[in-house]
Amino acid sequence: MRYIASFLKIINEADVLIEKLLPFVENYTESLNTELTESSPGMTLSKSQKFWLGFCITGIILTNSINWTAFSRISIGRYKKTALSWMFRHSKIAWEHLFHFSLKIIFKVYGITKGVVSIDDSDKKRSKCTTKIFGANKIKDKSTGGFCMGQSLVFLVLVTPKITIPIGYAFHVPDPKISEWVKEDKRLKRLEYQNQNARKSRCDQMNIQLFQVFL
Repeated sequence: MRYIASFLKIINEADVLIEKLLPFVENYTESLNTELTESSPGMTLSKSQKFWLGFCITGIILTNSINWTAFSRISIGRYKKTALSWMFRHSKIAWEHLFHFSLKIIFKVYGITKGVVSIDDSDKKRSKCTTKIFGANKIKDKSTGGFCMGQSLVFLVLVTPKITIPIGYAFHVPDPKISEWVKEDKRLKRLEYQNQNARKSRCDQMNIQLFQVFL
């Protein structure tokens, strides 16, 4: 009975989390929606969009990941991963503006009026069989000196007396044409090296033959 009571308590707490977002997450979604509406009424978030966005942010905080299956798991199965994914893919949310207006909210909350802009880069290792993650390519593994699959991220960072936050980012992906040129250049250099060795070998053989005739 003790275990049943504990389980029911967990379910009740989960229901509260599912039905009502964390206060600071709810405040954020409301502030974000206000910024979107003031910029353009057409970008206003619906009630379901606000809750979905807030639930996903809560899921990121609780699971330390961006994973529809994990988000569904913390909802005790109430929200299926397919439904969560569908909202992301098909809901008409002004994604390109969310990051910009989120920064405005942070600047207001922390009273940030000045700072220094800097560039920072970071490599994220991925599995050897990675094929479907954007920007994945062969990168230098600094720990081993070899190569591995991964993503190269470049961040535009704002450094302020209070906080340091990214204000922009991009994936560094090698130009396929340059990569192909480098590959072909290496092939030609190897071929030239082989030709030089072949010519040297023929000269050596000729010299030996001359010595044999003389002797």
